Amino acid sequence: MTPNDEIVHAYMFRGARLWLLLRVLLTVFFLLGGTPSIRVPLAVLIAIILLSVLLSFLDTYRYREGVLLGNLGLRPAILGILFFIPAAIGESAFRIGSALFQ
Repeated sequence: MTPNDEIVHAYMFRGARLWLLLRVLLTVFFLLGGTPSIRVPLAVLIAIILLSVLLSFLDTYRYREGVLLGNLGLRPAILGILFFIPAAIGESAFRIGSALFQ
C-alpha cells in the first residue's frame, strides 16, 4: 500500500524544514566554535542526517500524530525514509556545492 501523495509531501516538507533549521543552527555553532561549517567530515554529516530524522520523529509525536499515521497505514520505517530523503539530498547538495566552490 502506497501512502497518499499529500501525506508524502507534507512529511517530506516537515523533514526538509527541520533539517534546514538544524543545519542553520549547527552552522552558527560551528562558526562560533571556529570550525569549518559547510564542509564537515562524513561522520558528522551522517550524524546531522540522523539527528534531523530523530527531530522529525519527535516533532511528529509531539503533535500526537501516531494514531493518525497508523490509521493511514504509514509505518514508522516509511516515515523515517520520508524524513531521511530531504536531509540526504540537502547534505549532498551542500557537499557538492562546497566541493565546486572550493
